[in-house]
Amino acid sequence: MRFVITGGPGSGKTSVINALKAKGFPTFPETARQIIKDGGIAPILNSNPLQQASFFRKIIRTRIDHFNSAPEGQASFFDRGIPDSLAFSRFMGLRDPEVLVNAIRKYRYNPRVFILPPWKEIYLRDNERQESFVEASRLFDLTRAVYLESGYELTELSFSSIEKRLAVIMNAIGLPADH
Repeated sequence: MRFVITGGPGSGKTSVINALKAKGFPTFPETARQIIKDGGIAPILNSNPLQQASFFRKIIRTRIDHFNSAPEGQASFFDRGIPDSLAFSRFMGLRDPEVLVNAIRKYRYNPRVFILPPWKEIYLRDNERQESFVEASRLFDLTRAVYLESGYELTELSFSSIEKRLAVIMNAIGLPADH
């Protein structure tokens, strides 16, 4: 059972993922942030098409590796999924890469995807998150659209404590809140 937790930048996704990890669930980190931290070039900072293509290939390859390494029969949680790359590609004004569209069709997560809206009160820009809050909101809208187009059912996690967000997730996947 592969569950995606997605949404715009600055919505608290990583905090939810970290809380799930602390509860013992297998989790997979946000790929783009890690690639940027490791010295990759963020495409939003660089308009060189070859570097953009290389960046997206690294992200897709890593997300597929994460998908394939999730344990079968156990709830696993992903900080973003393969469809997020398509939303970001559209955000950048690029056309839909065929390899990405095919990956979205081939690697299917659980039909229920948890989505978090950008949260202005906690939003911070940093070295990896260069988008303004307005851009983060636009990216959220594109992410929502891509997941819906891809046939996923979205459950929005409203602005609330991590514990309340975890309770919604546990309830939605049929596990006790104190799991």
